[in-house]
Amino acid sequence: MKTIFVLAALVAIATASAIPDSRALKDDFQEFLDLVPVDGLLGVALKYLTTDKEFKEFFGYLQGEEFSAVWDQVFALAEVKDVLNYLEDADLAVYDALNTVADFLGLHHVSPAVMSLKAGGLNGFFNEAVALLPLEKFEALFEEKLKTSPEFKAFFEKLRKLDYLKFVELHDNSKELQAFLQKLRNYGLDVDGFFDLVAGFFGWYHSSQTGTNLSTMKTIFVLAALVAIATASAIPDSRALKDDFQEFLDLVPVDGLLGVALKYLTTDKEFKEFFGYLQGEEFSAVWDQVFALAEVKDVLNYLEDADLAVYDALNTVADFLGLHHVSPAVMSLKAGGLNGFFNEAVALLPLEKFEALFEEKLKTSPEFKAFFEKLRSLDYHKFVELHDNSKELQAFLQKLRNYGLDVDGFFDLVAGFFGWE
Repeated sequence: MKTIFVLAALVAIATASAIPDSRALKDDFQEFLDLVPVDGLLGVALKYLTTDKEFKEFFGYLQGEEFSAVWDQVFALAEVKDVLNYLEDADLAVYDALNTVADFLGLHHVSPAVMSLKAGGLNGFFNEAVALLPLEKFEALFEEKLKTSPEFKAFFEKLRKLDYLKFVELHDNSKELQAFLQKLRNYGLDVDGFFDLVAGFFGWYHSSQTGTNLSTMKTIFVLAALVAIATASAIPDSRALKDDFQEFLDLVPVDGLLGVALKYLTTDKEFKEFFGYLQGEEFSAVWDQVFALAEVKDVLNYLEDADLAVYDALNTVADFLGLHHVSPAVMSLKAGGLNGFFNEAVALLPLEKFEALFEEKLKTSPEFKAFFEKLRSLDYHKFVELHDNSKELQAFLQKLRNYGLDVDGFFDLVAGFFGWE
């Protein structure tokens, strides 16, 4: 307890001039501060700083690189920032106080994970946007749809079964994506906390969360609301999943959100700066990398096949920001072209009968089984070498991709079928 209250006393001294005149929690802190003999403690500190070798040595350590790293690591923790934000929202200017200490010791300033609404900027925009959303109604509708709509439940299960490791690989290997995420962090957005919430929500890795709590739903449905706004004009009039999406869209205060966006775009320097970044080359690379992922295209194709014109909606955004268009990995039959041909051809094949006959032949025909084993034992590395070293083959495969054929997915299927890793 002695150690805790020495620390509390020092914090109280640091924040004494930062406590305003309006909140109940401030009054509680003030009562503790009233117990602190500020002048006496400052006198002791000054005496030791001028006369005691060990104390001066430690003070020098506090001004060095090693402690600076400790300071940064502690205040990078989401849990620490959460507490500081709680105090800041209670009108205790803890960030100002900590940064006074930082200036005194030559340390880095501590910045909020989430800025106050009145501070503006990108966080201000998101906070004002979230404040307009009926989050509890979103959550209730989500739970209802999981129970009553087979189409919506199937879509949610599809998202849950995505190979999230592909997103992890993109996160780890894309310098452009890393730069984009760091920019969001610099604006005060809790990017890492968002990833944890999304991953926990979809069950993509072990999470400490035991259920779908409201804070998780808030994050998920902010995303859902933005998607709904983007696809609002693209929803046609025929499919059940469309009806589910429309019910979510009906909860979104579109005019209010657009008003907030327009206000920030015309008046807020940080927001305008970020908007300019979205129109630049670095974010364009992030956009291309994300929509090149087979998992992302698979979800988009799923929605497109449900008559949700997501490609049109995304390409409207692309045109607005000057980004590349997003093209389907597999086009609809009605779109024609090379994909149309393959889709119509595949639709004519009795695939289940093929599969049944294949299994039967492996069991009853030694010759067929020997042939299959020969294929399995091929040195597939030779194919990999050809793939990697032939510019002509690369050009051919790229042409197929440009037609919308999922070449890479096909290779994965073949390799998995023959056990070629």
